[in-house]
Amino acid sequence: MRIIQIVGYKNAGKTTLVCEIVRTLSELGLRVGTLKRDAHDFEPDIPGTDTWKHRQAGAAATAITSAARTAWFEERPSELAQLAEGMAARSVEALIVEGFKNAAYPKIVMLRGPEDADLLALPNVVAILTRFPHENAAVKAIAAPEACNVLGASTTRESSEAIEAFAASDAPEPLDFSAAQTSSHSTEFLEKASSQGIPIFTAPDSDYGTVLAFARRFFA
Repeated sequence: MRIIQIVGYKNAGKTTLVCEIVRTLSELGLRVGTLKRDAHDFEPDIPGTDTWKHRQAGAAATAITSAARTAWFEERPSELAQLAEGMAARSVEALIVEGFKNAAYPKIVMLRGPEDADLLALPNVVAILTRFPHENAAVKAIAAPEACNVLGASTTRESSEAIEAFAASDAPEPLDFSAAQTSSHSTEFLEKASSQGIPIFTAPDSDYGTVLAFARRFFA
């Protein structure tokens, strides 16, 4: 089972990208699993149902099954590694993790703007997806090259080759973005990422084509 994380701050578009990747990989015939980290105390059940009543009565673990699906409820937190093991036991082939920023799995970092540059200091960044405002000319020049969506590639063919070469390679050396504390340095860090072979994608709301190509190659 291969694992990739999608990380970013609130409203970066993480869930939208996760759904696009899940749809793409499912169409390839892969058994896909997802994990989501919630920063709040969520309620997964519907108040008043039998399972909700079981839990309210004090059950530490509750399960429900039908001819179509099964659900488990446990009244305790779980570590990412433990959840991943559970996915592997369920024959998941591709696991997409939303959140868990500090985990060590390969991750696509989503940047809403230059102020999110500190995320580039996270471990095992394998791709970067930017959504920078167009009025920022300096950032636009870095994040949105004219011919394609992959930084450093001047043609669509070079873009495709860059994606395949990177996705087929071993994990890159850890990036030293420890100084990425101010938005004024974000362009410098993006250039550094590009120089180390990390794909940098731009994604208009309706077009995830290149990053989905990367995901297909990553899970091939």
